[in-house]
Amino acid sequence: GVFNLIAGIIVLFSFISNASRTSILRFLNYEIGKDNQSEIRNIFNVSVITHIFISIIVFFISEFLGRWIFDEYLNIPIERLETAKLIYHLAILNACLQTIQVPYSALVIAYEKMSFFSLASIIEYILKLLSVCVLPLFAIDKLFSYSLLLLGISFLILLMYIFYCRKRFPVCKIKHVKDWFLFKRIWEFSLWSLLGNMSNVAMQQVGNIFLNIFYGVIVNAAMGLANQISQAIYSFVSNFQMAFNPQLMKSYAIGDYVFLKKTIIRSTKFSFLLFFLISYPAILNMDYIVYLWLEKIPYYSVSFCRLIILSLLIDSLASPLWIVMQATGKMRKYQLTVSLIILMNLPVSYFLFWIGMPPDSILYVRLFINIILFYVRFKFVSRMALITGKEYIYDVILKIFIVFISSVIFPLIIAFLTDGLLRLFSTSVSFIALFAFATYLW
Repeated sequence: GVFNLIAGIIVLFSFISNASRTSILRFLNYEIGKDNQSEIRNIFNVSVITHIFISIIVFFISEFLGRWIFDEYLNIPIERLETAKLIYHLAILNACLQTIQVPYSALVIAYEKMSFFSLASIIEYILKLLSVCVLPLFAIDKLFSYSLLLLGISFLILLMYIFYCRKRFPVCKIKHVKDWFLFKRIWEFSLWSLLGNMSNVAMQQVGNIFLNIFYGVIVNAAMGLANQISQAIYSFVSNFQMAFNPQLMKSYAIGDYVFLKKTIIRSTKFSFLLFFLISYPAILNMDYIVYLWLEKIPYYSVSFCRLIILSLLIDSLASPLWIVMQATGKMRKYQLTVSLIILMNLPVSYFLFWIGMPPDSILYVRLFINIILFYVRFKFVSRMALITGKEYIYDVILKIFIVFISSVIFPLIIAFLTDGLLRLFSTSVSFIALFAFATYLW
């Protein structure tokens, strides 16, 4: 609970790098589509300089605000306060390293070198697993030791990306760029992306602080657990989405709108179906899965997990839509509208907590707002005349709805009649069989 809370505060200050990653990917993919090597080199150099500057800003702002946050707002047991402050400093350094890595990972994704991306991810997660395994060997505080090991892993992954990019891409040569117009274009786009990222991070991390204020670190632990499980499941579809994002941007850059429309339709269907295939058995058996993992289950963990997965299921539909909006570069009105809707999570959730509603009400609010966001994103894309409402409803919504209805009812009945391992096995097998048949047929 303490680690999840502290790491969340750092994410709140490092959302700038996430926004700039989006901008870099958009500009790189656009120029790669046109095969403009000199401009690609300039964009990369501008992004490297920018992210070094961002990391310095993140470091000083985070250090400056840290004492105020700890003294005024956080509800941390007194015996863990000093350790919490130590891991806060390590988390700041970790955020800076990950910020500096952004231009290099963006270059790898833009050139669609997914083999290296997957290798680096596998190495990172294996090292994180090993860092937990060796914790009993440390005589010092385990939470501090874990934070220190994570910092070392981030440094190693950064070196891997730098070495690979310098060897693989001729454009990856650091030089001073005086193209102030390029700086201006990237930063203008980044500012609108920043608004969207800031809204998402504020929704999640300020929501965590609300949970901490009203319910304490035990509920923070449950939320951290739910985020771990849901992100592990969503990683299957997020990596797939990362592969089609460059295709959407490049097809828009060269004006191939026929291919762009096909990619929107296919990527939306595949994203939803891939995530649905993995998530529905997990939703039905979440209590048993968490029990197998932990035995002692934090209260609200199961409810949190199910609701987050349902919200991500809606997000899997929306992902191709917001990638297309980034490709167009027309972000001002779109980001203002979407950001305001996302931020509505906070006052509504706070009000519900204030009147005594349970902790999971924050995720019911998120689910409802995600549905509204999906509709708003589609309306923006349809107004760009890239796809009509009739096409989208017939080729996407209707077909996935038929697959959904065809495959959920029978496993749900089995879930009510069985329990434990038998329920896990029977619901998974029956759902996969029905899902495969319905997907192939429709």
